[in-house]
Amino acid sequence: TYSNRVYTIKVSLTDNGDGTITAIPEITYVDEAGATQTVNEALFENSYQTGGGLILSGVKLLNGRRLEDQQFGFVLEAENAAQGKFTLEARNDANGAFAFDEITYTEADVDPATHTGSYEYTVREVDEGETGYNYSGVVYTVTVTLEDRNGRIKATTAIKGTDGSEELKFSNEYHSEGEIIIGGTKSLTGRDLEDAPKFSFKLTGQDKDGNPVERTATNDANGAFAFGKIEYTQEDINPTTMTGSYEYTVTEEEQNEAGYTYSKVVYKVKVNLEDNGEGKIKATSVITYVDKDGGT
Repeated sequence: TYSNRVYTIKVSLTDNGDGTITAIPEITYVDEAGATQTVNEALFENSYQTGGGLILSGVKLLNGRRLEDQQFGFVLEAENAAQGKFTLEARNDANGAFAFDEITYTEADVDPATHTGSYEYTVREVDEGETGYNYSGVVYTVTVTLEDRNGRIKATTAIKGTDGSEELKFSNEYHSEGEIIIGGTKSLTGRDLEDAPKFSFKLTGQDKDGNPVERTATNDANGAFAFGKIEYTQEDINPTTMTGSYEYTVTEEEQNEAGYTYSKVVYKVKVNLEDNGEGKIKATSVITYVDKDGGT
């Protein structure tokens, strides 16, 4: 900044009669209040000001489900002589982007001799302990180098994560699981079931990748049978709707035992999945079949 003070200098001369002249100056200026001030010297005071700012931003990635707005938190921490100790916090948007408030720099943050400065910050993700999630343990060190360019501070960054990465990127995994047991009951007329040979049943379907799913089961003495657990994870769930659906077919297999007839009924089992967002998948089934009259 430049001084706007105007000095008036009146010089009084006296001839000493010996070939010399004595010159006496009178220096005055008008202050901000309009009063005339007399001073011993004309002094101009200037100041130098410079400034700049830095916004640190990053990206959040989530595998296993849809990322929600404001879902994850991040913290920037600093502790240095010039700026002291401070903390900034940020949360992601629906696209995964996050940014901290601007860090500002002034002439106090640069060396007046070299016109440079250097500061270091750490950035990490906050483990908020939500069920079903694992949180990133990567800690980033951000080194900021300042350069004063005639009233404007340029800030450049060098980022290094504990995993070796060079950009602020946090990756998380969401894991959920659930299961269902599909089973039924066998009835037999004309003979006690416990005295008859075991009957065999077959479940068929496909997994999310189109691979075949096949299970077999036999009845116990009370006629009950079950195919065992079918397990599901977040991979079986639509990450947008947090739901899923799978269909299976259950039939009785012919054993060709003399004197027995076997059921021709084909059951359709639709399993509906719903992820509660806390690591648990609820599986419910709807069972249908086509009767002899063609009705479902």
